[in-house]
Amino acid sequence: MAHISSTLRAPLEDVQVAYCRQLLGLGSHSTIAPLFTELGLMPIFHRRAILVLRYLIYISKLSPSHYAQLALADSVQLAVERKASWVADLVKTLAALAVPQGSPIPVELTGTDIWDADRLQRLIDEVKTSCDMGLCQIITTSSKLSLMRKRLVASDTDNISKFRHYLEITTPAYRKAFTKLVISNHALGVEVLHHTHRYRTQPVP
Repeated sequence: MAHISSTLRAPLEDVQVAYCRQLLGLGSHSTIAPLFTELGLMPIFHRRAILVLRYLIYISKLSPSHYAQLALADSVQLAVERKASWVADLVKTLAALAVPQGSPIPVELTGTDIWDADRLQRLIDEVKTSCDMGLCQIITTSSKLSLMRKRLVASDTDNISKFRHYLEITTPAYRKAFTKLVISNHALGVEVLHHTHRYRTQPVP
């Protein structure tokens, strides 16, 4: 079932973020969006939404007398009556799609869409677009990601997430150092002085 509750998604998202940070050699305070744009991955929220939509495509092609079709019809009717149901949860989930640390970029699902396989496929494309737009939004507004922002301007923003060629650097220390520089998670003053600690209570602009 697709859930909108952040408390239900949080454990999965935490594992995904922690794994990607470890894979790239980044610290626990690195910006989350670059984890997906540099590895070519999709956030859990959007990935789960696409899996549900693909399942709906499968159900829409079954016989009307199939138990799955009958159960879905009941769920749609409950949603129409504004009662709790699986379909109502999915509608809310798609309306609140957002990448981690980003603003919602909704995708609209209606009752008639449920039975239209072609429309559901287009909704999958809209979920992918929502993800790309959310990641692009974070990169273009973050003061920490100036190097990524300049690369974004010169590249195709419709394909913002893909495995980057610099991650194929064979020497681990060089690869991690370059990754930290691109994502601004390094130990240089321009990054470190943005943070506070017990000896410096105010960040340096």
